Amino acid sequence: MTDYKEQAMNKELFMKACDVLDFLEIGLPTNMTDDQIDMETMIQALSFARCCMSPDITDRHGKKLFESISFDKKQQFEKRFCADGETAENFTENLLFSVVDDAVKNGLYTLPTKEEMQIVKAFGEFFDQANQTQIKDFIFFAENNDVRTAINKAMNPPYKKSVTHKTTRAFNQADRRNIKKDLNNTGVAEIDDVLLKIKSYKKFPLSVKLLLLRGLIEFEVTGNKTIRISLDEYAQMTGYNINPHDDTETERKKAVDRKKNFRKKIRNDLDILYNSEFEYEDYKKQLVDARIIQEKGKLNAYDDEIIMRFADTFVKTLLSSNVLTWIHPNIFLIDEDHITAYYIAIKMCHHYSTINNHTRGTKNRLSMNTLIKAANLPTYEELKLKNNRNWRRIIQEPIINALEYLVSIGILKEYTITRSKGEPLKDDDYLYDAKYKDFSSLYVNFTLTDYEYIDAKIKESAKKKKRKKSKKKTKKTP
Repeated sequence: MTDYKEQAMNKELFMKACDVLDFLEIGLPTNMTDDQIDMETMIQALSFARCCMSPDITDRHGKKLFESISFDKKQQFEKRFCADGETAENFTENLLFSVVDDAVKNGLYTLPTKEEMQIVKAFGEFFDQANQTQIKDFIFFAENNDVRTAINKAMNPPYKKSVTHKTTRAFNQADRRNIKKDLNNTGVAEIDDVLLKIKSYKKFPLSVKLLLLRGLIEFEVTGNKTIRISLDEYAQMTGYNINPHDDTETERKKAVDRKKNFRKKIRNDLDILYNSEFEYEDYKKQLVDARIIQEKGKLNAYDDEIIMRFADTFVKTLLSSNVLTWIHPNIFLIDEDHITAYYIAIKMCHHYSTINNHTRGTKNRLSMNTLIKAANLPTYEELKLKNNRNWRRIIQEPIINALEYLVSIGILKEYTITRSKGEPLKDDDYLYDAKYKDFSSLYVNFTLTDYEYIDAKIKESAKKKKRKKSKKKTKKTP
């Protein structure tokens, strides 16, 4: 410690502050030599303790410091530090006052502004309620953002995890093109090696896929079979404004009708989910017959919560999958008019979420042929059988329009179309002059918005897998 700092601060008081923080396990250790003590760091630690751990940011006391420690430890503290009749709270309040005020007087520390204090309060409140994942996200976002932005992003991350299985992928691919009615009025679709059956089949709107997807995200977060989703939150997520735009009587009546229609739409989606089941072979080659949901909320006129309970067999299927996809929340804004964009967005998110694609260096690259298949568009061969050679209007234009739409709603940051080895196209006209064979052999290189978040999660997941493998090897070693 420099001579100036020795003169500026009461050394004995300072060391006692170190000792207190060390006892509470929130500060610097006391076994530091004088020249190792960083005065400014110590003041910051004391200020943080005073501000963040106080129930009221304007009160400079240490009461909150003792809320999380045991009664025995508090007694030990009072026996070690306090005078007769003095409480731990009084002692800490006085000590924090003394050290920080002494530092302020000597110009070593400036008291935070009101705005800084509010930020620190928000920071403390966030840590009080945040789970481990949110705290990790805050640390990630804090590298390039201010505290408030980092907190907001941590509480509302740019991607949500969804459980993925071949059954859910089949459900995502089902639509009027591949669902056929049988004699019992059951919709049947065979997608890859999954058979989807929907009783009393009428229509399969995009909204039913979104509702299942939202439920899968909730299941991944909570692990609960019974999914509860706020009607207002789901409406906002899917772009439906069901609340009054103003305070007029006319608008309030319109809002009631909008909410009524929204409930009706969700009831229809819940009916489809309730009537849907899968048949498929599991990894043991055993035939599984699983319903998606076994209970549903009725969503009557005054219900403001969507409720559905996943069937036990389906939950078991999901838990055995161990495959996750990072979903961009703007996917929920896609409507029926842009269903091709939905298929492509889901495919891109799943592709980018696959660890092996990061290892291979193909995480942001998909062949046009793969996108055409994922988009549920007719194949060129199907068009030829119908003697329809207008593949540009039926295949090419929907793909290009979907990519442009995904950029416009913020799911894609950008994309480029290249040849197989990444070579750029000769000119813009090439796409519209190329034959189908040449077009389908092209590649789409895409950049998801906020892709850095997924990269960080994939990196973290890869490290965990590596640690698990290392532990297994260690256990096997005699």
